[in-house]
Amino acid sequence: MQLLVEPNYQEGTKTDEQMPTQRTDREDEVDYATQLNLMRSVVFIERALKPLKSEYPDLEVKDVQEQLKLTQLTEDKVGTKIFEISYSDRDPIKVQQILNSIQKVYQDYNLEQQKLRLEQGLKFMDEQIAAVQTDLTKSQKELAAFRQQQRLIDPQAEATTAAAALSDVKQKRQEAETAYRDTSARYRQLQREIGMSAQAALSASRLTQSPRIQSLFEELQKTELELEQKRLTYTDSSAPVAKLSEQRQSQIALLQQEMGRVVEAVPTGAELLRTAQLSATDVKQIETFVDLQTSLFGLNAQLQSLTQIEQQLQSQLQRFPALIANYDRLEPDVATKREVLQTLLEQRQKLSAELAGGGFNWQIVEPAALGEFVGPKLPVNLVLGTIVGLVLGGVAAFLRETTDQHLRSVEELQQEVQKYQTPILGSIPKLPHCRPDLSMLRSIQTGQARESLDLIYRNIKFLRGKSSLKSLVIASAKAGEGKSLVALGLALSAARVHQRVLLIDGNLRQPSLHQPFGLSNTQGLSTALASDPLPTPLELTWGNVQFDLLMAGPITSDPMQLLSSPRMQALIRHYETQYDLVLVDSLPLLGSVDALQTAACCNGILLVTQLNQAKRQDLSQALDLVQPLNLVGLVVNGVSHASKIPTLEGSKMQQPTEPASIQLQVPSGSSGSNLTSLNGNSTS
Repeated sequence: MQLLVEPNYQEGTKTDEQMPTQRTDREDEVDYATQLNLMRSVVFIERALKPLKSEYPDLEVKDVQEQLKLTQLTEDKVGTKIFEISYSDRDPIKVQQILNSIQKVYQDYNLEQQKLRLEQGLKFMDEQIAAVQTDLTKSQKELAAFRQQQRLIDPQAEATTAAAALSDVKQKRQEAETAYRDTSARYRQLQREIGMSAQAALSASRLTQSPRIQSLFEELQKTELELEQKRLTYTDSSAPVAKLSEQRQSQIALLQQEMGRVVEAVPTGAELLRTAQLSATDVKQIETFVDLQTSLFGLNAQLQSLTQIEQQLQSQLQRFPALIANYDRLEPDVATKREVLQTLLEQRQKLSAELAGGGFNWQIVEPAALGEFVGPKLPVNLVLGTIVGLVLGGVAAFLRETTDQHLRSVEELQQEVQKYQTPILGSIPKLPHCRPDLSMLRSIQTGQARESLDLIYRNIKFLRGKSSLKSLVIASAKAGEGKSLVALGLALSAARVHQRVLLIDGNLRQPSLHQPFGLSNTQGLSTALASDPLPTPLELTWGNVQFDLLMAGPITSDPMQLLSSPRMQALIRHYETQYDLVLVDSLPLLGSVDALQTAACCNGILLVTQLNQAKRQDLSQALDLVQPLNLVGLVVNGVSHASKIPTLEGSKMQQPTEPASIQLQVPSGSSGSNLTSLNGNSTS
């Protein structure tokens, strides 16, 4: 059966502004992969098998999953939108019914997912819109309360207006102060010129403006003139002078009475006569003086008003910073939430259109038909499998033979060392333990391992007959090939034939020979090379076998400096006079020069290699390094079945009984560290 799994989203002639969303081809690829995984899921298969349970009760989900295959068809290595669903079974009608049921499940799921996308997507969007609307309403109420409380709309605009008004008021006040100073100066100057007080000048100005008073002044002046003329002829007691004097007094009284109606302070005597005798220029100056006085009053009132307005504006401006801060907090919050709400509404509209057109529309391209028999064809498959297996096995064997650098057998090892003319002194069977510990110590002293080590020592002893081998270095190409095992085994083998044996741990970087015996590595070779006092080796007893052990001592920063010192050679020469055989366990040859330096101080070097771990290249490189030295021979470790390598003399050694415990004897003068015997007894 084939399904066209095509997105409902279709690319048309719409512009970018009209498209709800833009999908990339990569997103569609990810969606197709997701659809394949969904179509293989247990949920779909369970739903498809449910209506078939009555007719096929033995159908199980696991069995259907094994036989159901879904693949995306490709054309010219390009994935199409068509998925092929196939199912294998012995009953063709059963296959067709299962595929038809799966087809219905797929199409029902497509409709369910489309509806679910709409409901869930819009539900989430509606929740977001409701929350934003609630926040927006709250923020709008806070902003409205702020404006109502402060009686303003926009504090920033109000502050700008108030600042402009304050600047204008300050300018007007400065202009008024300038005018006031100028007017005051003219006022004082004119006051000095007319010689009157402000009140007198005001009274004189009013009197000069009254027609009746001016008329009375003229009549008084005429009487005054006529009286002066009469006095030139008559005496003051004469009737004409007396009559004019009475007339004058009457006119003065009438003038004063009339002045009282115009001004409060009526001038008398000389002041009255002066007022009556004012010239036109004096009157004009007095009027100007009065006008200046009035202007001063007006300017003073204007200054007071402007000062009061300025103080009010300054007081208002002091309030605006706090108001603007609150407004800047409230108004942007409202604007932001309004924009968020508008964006959410637009996204909801787009999401509604996108979800309605999202997902995949699964259409049947090729319905399920009755199947055809395709197998299994057992004879053909067996023949093909045999041929392919033989070919692949041969190829694998050839590749392993050409690429494998490990030494797998003693024969391969003999071929590798043949050009170096190095004898193989013996082989040790594969042991379960490779690190020096109590289990390893027991393993090398039982069965075939002990016989192999005795044979190796016998071969070395045979070589001693030709040349003096008082000291021997045990080395390997790399770590983990069993050199410490061989060193311990040879020490025990030599001790069983009543040889005085000293075993030295020459690995000053990673010492290990003290571990099987539970000793503390506080003194040893490193302390002997670094200081004058010569430490006495520890005497170890394994059953009825005794040998001495000199531990490596504390780890130093520069072992090469100690091993290359003349004291190292002197130390080996000293122990060669004290013991029949001195065995030194050293570092691997590759990676450091410690083993070569130690071998230069001894009579010979014994190379240990382990099958299935040692590589041809490493062994050849190690043999090249030790060629200038006295290479005694090669010991093969890790042999599954011990090879029959005869002794160089053809003799056998007596096999001692297996020991039950090991005893440690500390010579007098040595460090008093606590030691524990291997059978659990404590000694010191």
